[in-house]
Amino acid sequence: MEATFEVKGKQFTAKKGDVIEVPFLGDDVDKIEIDRVMVLKNDSDIKIGKPYVENAKVVLEKIEDRRTKKIIVFKFKRRKDYKRTYGHRQKYSVVKVADIIS
Repeated sequence: MEATFEVKGKQFTAKKGDVIEVPFLGDDVDKIEIDRVMVLKNDSDIKIGKPYVENAKVVLEKIEDRRTKKIIVFKFKRRKDYKRTYGHRQKYSVVKVADIIS
């Protein structure tokens, strides 16, 4: 079974047992149930939600939290003696799809 679901405004497609990277879920979260399932795909049939499939859930187990590679932001205005440099690292969570309930 394969599901397309939404986590914090981003869409993911995964099967049971897949390991995916999603936006940061929080420090105190170990298991999360996502009920915003848009598409459920079995071997023989496909359920498409309007916008979400009713009574469908995806259970995610958090493995760890990580941060992306640093992005350097450099701003300047020519001939104005204005230069600013700063960096940013986005947090994300690595999760495993424990179960897909339909």
